[in-house]
Amino acid sequence: MRLNLTPGVLIIALVLAGCGDGGASDPGGDPPVLADMVTDWTLKFLPDSPDFWSQVTVSVSFRATRDLAIHSLSIDTGELGPARRIHSTEYPAFLRADGAARLQGTRFVNWIPPREARLPQPDRWTWSGEDMLATFPVVRAGETFDLLTRGLLRDDSGELRVTAVLKCVALENLPGLLLLDEDSIRSSGPPSGGPATPEWAPMERVALTYRKNPALTPDPRDSLIAGVYSAALPKAEWESCGGDVGVVMELVRETIPPPLTLAAARAKTGIPAGAASYFPRAHLWVLEDEEDTALVGVDGMSRYRGHLAVLFNALTGRRPAHLDLDPQALKDSLESHRSSIRALGFSVTPEPRKGWPEMVPAIEVTPKNVLDLLRVLRERDLKVTGCRVVPAN
Repeated sequence: MRLNLTPGVLIIALVLAGCGDGGASDPGGDPPVLADMVTDWTLKFLPDSPDFWSQVTVSVSFRATRDLAIHSLSIDTGELGPARRIHSTEYPAFLRADGAARLQGTRFVNWIPPREARLPQPDRWTWSGEDMLATFPVVRAGETFDLLTRGLLRDDSGELRVTAVLKCVALENLPGLLLLDEDSIRSSGPPSGGPATPEWAPMERVALTYRKNPALTPDPRDSLIAGVYSAALPKAEWESCGGDVGVVMELVRETIPPPLTLAAARAKTGIPAGAASYFPRAHLWVLEDEEDTALVGVDGMSRYRGHLAVLFNALTGRRPAHLDLDPQALKDSLESHRSSIRALGFSVTPEPRKGWPEMVPAIEVTPKNVLDLLRVLRERDLKVTGCRVVPAN
C-alpha cells in the first residue's frame, strides 16, 4: 500500500506479523496492524535544503501506541554516508531449565605501551555459553523513539534521498519474553589466569540473569554494556518473530549543487587526480597536487604551497579547526610567527600535543577566516601540511 502524504515523502506500510505459525493473535483474534502500533512518524533534514559538501543531520522518530520490541531501526542516507542502525544483538548464553537465561562475559581493555602516542581502542567483550540469546530495545506505549545520523553531503546531483526502515513486534506477542533481573547483576575483578595478549588485558567479569517475571520492567532502550539490552529471547524464538514486519519511509529533498563540478575543476587546474575537498562558503574546490594545492571556482583560481584538503575537510564540522605552528620545523622563528599572526587578529593559543613535552601554539581556523589566514601564511613564506604550519621552502 502506498500513501503520498506531503511532497517528497513516501510511506510504504506493511502488516506487523506475530510469532510462530500463522502469527500470535490479539485478544480479538487478528494480529495488530501498523496503525495500531506506531504514530507520529517524522523524517527530516537539518538544514532542509543543504549545500553541497556541508554537514547534514537526518532525524527519524515515531511514537509507540503499544509496548514494542525493536528488531531494527535504520536510516539509509545513500551518498551522505554509511547507514545508521539500532538493532537487536546476539550473545552466547546459558539457557536454564526454568526458562531463565544467564550471560557471562569478560571485559578487556586496550593497553598502550609507554611513549606510544595514540588513543586506546574501545573495550572488547567475550561471552561464554552453549546457547544463543537475542537482546533487543523496547519502546513503551506513549514513548517517542528517535535516531539521528550525520554526514557530509558529497552527492552533487541536486537531490538527497533518505530511507528509514522500522522493524518491530508488539511485546504482547512475545509470550516467552525474558527481562533483565537487575538484582542479579554481578561484577567482579579480572579472572586470574584469564586469556590476555600484550595489547589486551582482562579487566572485569560480569554476570546477568534474564527471567520470565511480569513484575520486572524493561529499560526503555538503553544498551547496558556492549550492546546488551534489558529484554531478551532465545535466538530461535526471536528469529521466528522477525519476518516481514515494519514500515518504510522515504524522503527526497532538493540540495544546492556546486556551481562547478569536480571534473570541470580538475580540467581547469590540470590536476587529474589526488586528494580533494570543497569549501561551500566560497564555492571553491580544493585540489591537491604533488607540492601545492589549487583553490578553484567559477571565477578564478589561486595556488598555495602545501596540502590543504585535510584542513578544509575539518572545516565542514561545527567546531573550528586548528593549525599547529610546528616547533621542530620553525625552530627559532616560532615566536616571531606566533606574535605576528596573533597581531593580525587571529587566535593563537597554546595546546597540548602527544609526543611533545611543551605546549604548541595553535591557530584557530574558521570558514570565515581561512582564506585570509592562507594569504598571511603565504606572505610569511609558510605553508600548511595536514594540520601543521611549516616553512614553505
